[in-house]
Amino acid sequence: MHGLWLTLESQVQLYPRISVDNSRRARELSHTLQFELMKSARQRMEKHIPRIVGTWLSGTFDRDRVVSRAAADGLASFLKTDEKTAKFWRKCQTQILEYASEAIRETPDSLSDGRSTTKEDSEAKYYRVVGGSLSLVLNLLQKADIEKIRPQFEQFLAADAIWTLVAAQDSFVRRAVYQLVQACLQHQPDLLSPHLPRIGRALISDSLKSSQTGSATDLIKVLVDLTKCRPEVWGSKKQPLSRIQPLIEEGSQGGPLSFWQDLYQLIVLVPQGTVSLETATAFMKAMRLGISRRTETRAHLPYSWTCYIDTLHYLLPLIPPGDSRTDFIKNNSYPLTDQYLFPTADKSPWTSGGQLPILAKSWTNLASNSDTSVRQSLAVEWQRLGETLVTRMANSLPEVSKDFQKSQQSVGDEGNRWFGLAAALTRHMKETNAPDDGPESLASTIHSASNTLLQRALELLAKRNFKPFGAAMILESALMNYPELFRDSNDETLSNVFLLDRPEELGTLLKSPSAPFLFSSLTLIGAIPEQRSRYEAIWSACIQALILSDSPESIHGITLLISAEVAKPLPRKNGGLQNFLVANCLQSAKGDINAWELFEAALTFDAIEDLNLVSLATSIVQLLGSPRQSQEPVLRGLEIIVHKAPALLSRTSDLHIELVAKLLSLTEISSQAVVDRAASLRGLLDKHVDGQSPVASIIQAHLDRAGIESLE
Repeated sequence: MHGLWLTLESQVQLYPRISVDNSRRARELSHTLQFELMKSARQRMEKHIPRIVGTWLSGTFDRDRVVSRAAADGLASFLKTDEKTAKFWRKCQTQILEYASEAIRETPDSLSDGRSTTKEDSEAKYYRVVGGSLSLVLNLLQKADIEKIRPQFEQFLAADAIWTLVAAQDSFVRRAVYQLVQACLQHQPDLLSPHLPRIGRALISDSLKSSQTGSATDLIKVLVDLTKCRPEVWGSKKQPLSRIQPLIEEGSQGGPLSFWQDLYQLIVLVPQGTVSLETATAFMKAMRLGISRRTETRAHLPYSWTCYIDTLHYLLPLIPPGDSRTDFIKNNSYPLTDQYLFPTADKSPWTSGGQLPILAKSWTNLASNSDTSVRQSLAVEWQRLGETLVTRMANSLPEVSKDFQKSQQSVGDEGNRWFGLAAALTRHMKETNAPDDGPESLASTIHSASNTLLQRALELLAKRNFKPFGAAMILESALMNYPELFRDSNDETLSNVFLLDRPEELGTLLKSPSAPFLFSSLTLIGAIPEQRSRYEAIWSACIQALILSDSPESIHGITLLISAEVAKPLPRKNGGLQNFLVANCLQSAKGDINAWELFEAALTFDAIEDLNLVSLATSIVQLLGSPRQSQEPVLRGLEIIVHKAPALLSRTSDLHIELVAKLLSLTEISSQAVVDRAASLRGLLDKHVDGQSPVASIIQAHLDRAGIESLE
């Protein structure tokens, strides 16, 4: 019995030190031993609980899960319900707070012997102890009867050691300090009143200057709550933005997405008044640095840049009116669009902001500003951007240059980004019900600048014989992304670019590098109701020019023109095109030319009139089995017909039967490749629409017309 008493007393004396040892195993075993002693000598051990309760509860907050579980399991052995746990905390609240007060005043030197402990180990033990102390007090705020221990609580908060921990190297400890302040603000705000100057200095001065990796979000959250309750903590000697600046230069420092949302909330809460251009510009630069940190993930970008744009919009009215405001947006907003439209290879902080939703929000925010100088600046900037693109297009390299393709592709890409942005802006303004007050509105400015850009592109095409295909890509992008430019049915621009007034020059267009993009543009024109009649005229003129052209490009051009839903039923009405399609498809089946792309397109888009298609199919079937004719192209042509126009053979049973008969005869030839292909095609024709086998019809026909040929 005496030995057990010694064991209990030894545990009470050694437990507080061993439970914070740097050895995880030692800490775990200390809590396990405490648990076993509670089981074996509960009545004797219970009287010692007030002396070790702080140590035991602190162990449940150990950052090592194995250790915290060992401490929690011991407590759970006799605190089996939430009600019992709450009563236990209230019954021992004085002892718990005493332990926390003693622990918070410890130092690395008081906890460890520097002669036998490394600096890293002593600091680790120190942060473990003070972290547990703060966690205990944080839980007391939620579970204890504060009025009964108010003096001790105020004494705890008066300890300078707490507020120096905002600059601690341990993120867990920093977060615990911020969470403690938040809990006080929510449950017992009057507890902080006597310590407000000290808290303000710690949170607004010390913490914002030190690394907050892993705790930046908690710091922002507590500053938001503190500012809501006591905005005077920011003082008046220094601009709040200047105080926050060192923190945002480092970005979220590993924090969640909510960091940027909480940051904006803090910015609009802190007392501002008038903000100088220099202060606002420095703040926005710091924010860009934070956003572009390598530690920031791509998932953060939409949130961080939204915070940036909203902050700029919020600060703009706080800057003195006049040139200061226009300078502010020139330096802190316009480069986003510059970098998007004309990206540079350098690692600019603006690069990550080149996303259409971000740019659309930025411009819409600026357009909502009532300052006349700001609105005028927007118009001037769009005009400048348009002139820049026009200049780059005009200076693009000629066809003789080795970098011609690269140069023109670059211009085309820039035009695509321009009209993509114009469309996104227009859409965003409609969705947000942004004001559109006449010719000076942002929508009108964009429309005007885009129209000028398009006109210059078309002029360049005509001037340089359609060789700078980058300009043709700009037309295609405009039609695809921003068809608003083409709603005027009286505009002759499109007719001019496709040379309807000079049809003799269409050949030059059709042979140029711009032809594919112009054909694609023509299809897009057909989808605009106001341009339907002009589309049909241009389409017919291009078809006529292509038919008369002897160039290899003519087949490809016609293929592109008929391969569009909007072109139906134009090909069937054009006699010259019908003859061209039938002739070229038949020549492909004979193996004379390679126009399979045209063949497929003609049948896919139902471009050949029914009688002409029957004539084509009949001619190809007659080629089947001819000893002077290669059978592979014939079979390929028939495969296209069977796949793309399966109803044709059902409507012409004689042709169907003839085809099957010839396919059967092909199985007698020596070429295995032809035999296999013929068998495959015959498999598609095995059943007639009425369910009768074509083979049976062939046999019956031979019986009805029995003769010498039938017996051979």
